[in-house]
Amino acid sequence: MPDPTPTPDRLFDRTWRPGHPYRPRLSATRRLLMAIVFLILCGLIGAYWYFTNSNRVRQQAEDYLSRLTGGHVSVGAANLSIFEGLRLYDVRVYVDPAKSEDSRIFSASTFLIQYSPAALILGRIEANRIVAIDPRVRLIEDVKTHQWNYSQLGERRMPRSAPGMPRIVPEIALRNAMIDYLESGNPNPIGSASIDGQLSPGSDSDHYNFKLQSRGGSQHMGPHAEGNFDINTGDVQVVLNDLTFGPDLRVMMPAQVQQWWQDHHLAGAVKRTELHINPTNPTGPFQATIDIEGVALTVQPEELLSQDEMQSRKWISQAFDAMRTVGLNDNGFIDHLSNSIAAMPITLTDVDGKFTFNQDGVTIDELGANLDANRFAISGHYDGYSNNAAATIKLTNAPGKAITVPHVVKFINTLPPEVREVYTRFRPQGTCSISVEYVRTSEGAKPQVTGELNVFDGTFIFDKFPYPLSKASGKIFVERDDKTGDQRLRIDRIRGHGTTGSPNQNALIEIDGQMEPLTQAVEVNMTVRGRNLTAEPALTVAFSPRTRQALTYFDSPGKGEFPKFAGNFVCTIHRLPGIISHWNISTAIHLDDAAGSLVSFPYAMDHGTGDLTVFDDHIQIKEVHFKHGPAD
Repeated sequence: MPDPTPTPDRLFDRTWRPGHPYRPRLSATRRLLMAIVFLILCGLIGAYWYFTNSNRVRQQAEDYLSRLTGGHVSVGAANLSIFEGLRLYDVRVYVDPAKSEDSRIFSASTFLIQYSPAALILGRIEANRIVAIDPRVRLIEDVKTHQWNYSQLGERRMPRSAPGMPRIVPEIALRNAMIDYLESGNPNPIGSASIDGQLSPGSDSDHYNFKLQSRGGSQHMGPHAEGNFDINTGDVQVVLNDLTFGPDLRVMMPAQVQQWWQDHHLAGAVKRTELHINPTNPTGPFQATIDIEGVALTVQPEELLSQDEMQSRKWISQAFDAMRTVGLNDNGFIDHLSNSIAAMPITLTDVDGKFTFNQDGVTIDELGANLDANRFAISGHYDGYSNNAAATIKLTNAPGKAITVPHVVKFINTLPPEVREVYTRFRPQGTCSISVEYVRTSEGAKPQVTGELNVFDGTFIFDKFPYPLSKASGKIFVERDDKTGDQRLRIDRIRGHGTTGSPNQNALIEIDGQMEPLTQAVEVNMTVRGRNLTAEPALTVAFSPRTRQALTYFDSPGKGEFPKFAGNFVCTIHRLPGIISHWNISTAIHLDDAAGSLVSFPYAMDHGTGDLTVFDDHIQIKEVHFKHGPAD
């Protein structure tokens, strides 16, 4: 029979089996399993508490980041949780173990780290990605040694996941980073840059790739850089774009390059920089190739003059200072003398081209520069970084651009002696092309200059025949004698005319000759020829004193009106070699039509012809005929 319907007090009884109110509901197996689960949960909670212990995680993070950066790291606080991951607060990197404020190179308010849980269980941190929020980098230069604080960082020891396994190279992201450039002893930054960037593992575990982008004013994009560095060696290869010659570029360069920039006052934009360097080895090999555009550059006098000449000028300057002290400069006479020999720096503007810096010196490649509205092309090499380093430099006018020599060259005292010799002897002015090669064989040695000046349309005044030539053309060479090795100045048929508006504006005057060697003992052999000239005061003054005296013999009135003549002349100028020497100047005048009267026979004569030669110690008159009416 079926069981009767249970009464309300027995609704929960199972009618198909008898009830056992005191029997346990769980078996021993289940109780054991529950105990095991409970212990596991307690272990997990204990392990979680152990592995997320703030002090323990902070110490592991400091050790990990110290090995990663090569510096000494302190972490203010660490927080590890399942939900938020690993966060580090107040992270600081120092270059020395004392961790003083002066040695701080890096700080960040927060690090967000994506880590390997398996490595964390084994008691170490292995980051897959690090995000640095509001990092601040302090790059400090020692003003005495020109070394930067980052060169003091130790060797980086990137962690490995296991022995024999590749390094675990984390990706690093910088958010709202700020770089400050400082000098030792000065707490105020000399420059700052705001950047964002990312560092990511390269094709192998030994390299890091990086991309950095700076921000200019009003959040405009500024300079940017990309490249890679070798974790083992510390070698860095980087390409920088849109920088300037300032702290942001200077910080990456070796000390000698920085000093070279300061000596030459480089200022302006840098199109592109390719840099190969090891920051941890400041004295090691490096190479920096810099493309510049529109910058300014100053050439120092020590680069163009010998060390002996610079020392001599320094002594002369000290002598002038002594003269000023004793009151000999009341009318500014000493100042005038001092300025006449002072060597001033030469400033080049709108400089374009390429510099290559390495441990051996500076290479200049296809450099264009403006000087006094002239465009020059410069190339060559400096064997070092001092201003008087050995060097080989070539300078020409820019292709298709003629050079205009001004009336006054302000920086003539800064140029090598050979160039000064050409300028002071001939005072060239006008348009020309130039090609100059400058060689300094050793540091501080006297530079040796060779070159060519090709005059298209200019004016000249030769100091030993100071008649101004206009519309002149021809060539001036400074060259080396293959036999003697001495330098010489050679004039190759400079042809010109008299000054515009003068009686000889259409006459032809030609200068040839040479000067050798270009020292104080120079020997001069020059010839000045004139054709179809007419007597005029400027021409008379240009003749030597002996010639002028000879001409007065044909001016009995003594008023300077005679002699009047038309004809040709040849002036031969010779200076014997030697420090103290004598100038021998002879002038041969061929008279085609002359007028005058002899002092010793004051009889007016005209239509004179013949030859008159004036030597240093006598006059030779050959077949000179004058006519007066029918008389001869």
